[in-house]
Amino acid sequence: MASHPKRFVQTDPQGHVILTGTVTHIAMGAAPENNGSDAYYLKAPIASDDPKGLGAFLLAGSEMELR
Repeated sequence: MASHPKRFVQTDPQGHVILTGTVTHIAMGAAPENNGSDAYYLKAPIASDDPKGLGAFLLAGSEMELR
């Protein structure tokens, strides 16, 4: 399912870029329901500017610049 980039990249009133909708934690295998399925990720808590999401975002941006 494709989503529009503006949904996840926003700016605050001061003009700072905020990455939203990042899953806050991964606990694969810690319990049977933590199986990595779509349902697992859809119910996981989300946050803004979580380091795991920011790292992937920055890597994607640098790859786009290389193209």
